[in-house]
Amino acid sequence: MQLAVALLAMAWTARSDDCFDVQYSADTVTTSAGNQLVEIALLDEMHFEFDVVINSFPAGWASVFNCGSDNSIRTPGFWLHPDSGTAGAEFEGFHISFSTLSNTNAWINPGPELVTGQSYHVELDVTQSSRVVTIDGVVRAEDTAFEAHNTYDSLPCYSGDPWYDAADVVITNLVISSPAECSVDCSALDLDTFLSSCSSNYDDLVAGIGTNSGNVGTNSYNIEENSQKIVTLTSANAALSARIEENSQNTVTLISANVADIAANAEDIGTNSGNVGTNSDNIEENSQNIVSFVTLAAANAADIKANAEDIA
Repeated sequence: MQLAVALLAMAWTARSDDCFDVQYSADTVTTSAGNQLVEIALLDEMHFEFDVVINSFPAGWASVFNCGSDNSIRTPGFWLHPDSGTAGAEFEGFHISFSTLSNTNAWINPGPELVTGQSYHVELDVTQSSRVVTIDGVVRAEDTAFEAHNTYDSLPCYSGDPWYDAADVVITNLVISSPAECSVDCSALDLDTFLSSCSSNYDDLVAGIGTNSGNVGTNSYNIEENSQKIVTLTSANAALSARIEENSQNTVTLISANVADIAANAEDIGTNSGNVGTNSDNIEENSQNIVSFVTLAAANAADIKANAEDIA
């Protein structure tokens, strides 16, 4: 992942150097009221940068750099204020404006407070949906929902505009640039240059890597959570297995006891069966004795009857 980020960082550097048209550059420019430097095409995406040393702070508003054909077009405009060197003041640092469709003076004072005699490297990047201000390599303001702006085929740029006093500064290394199409042999490029110069989905690729990084973090968290759940379920299964083993042993003990009872009952049934047989024999014998007794009684009754008749 770190390698991919490094490659993308190198790719962005290559695209910034190779795929931007420099509309104007100057090693050193002087400032004076109405000092026009160049006319530029103001496009959807623009980059402005320069180094500046402040000799003194003004008594009122003072123009450092401005592109616009009148005071209501500030695309962009840079000014100094008497409070530019005062930390915490409303107009601390450079006063930077970039006109939008509905606001001719969409300004910001991103700081820091300025010091005379010190050199500052100032960068401004603007698109139809963003504005980024960088001072000495530090992003001081970033607006990713910045309102769109008008474009112009030709717009004058000044080091000291005609509507304000010129700031007492020295500007060096001024660059005004805009995106350009790269014409390169993609088959001969290394990976980072290929990504920057030949991929039409470069920005999507960068965003996708950020999204995938977030997904990896989320998935790692989910894996950890699921691992904990697996450990919990494994422990529960072990406890359940132990309970099943215990119940199995209890079942075997109960079955063994029931088998012993059944065997004992079978023996009792056998004994009772024998007793029943003996009783049956006794009943049969008694029945025969009763029959003999009845026969004998009948004979005795006949004899008694005969004797009675003799007596009579």
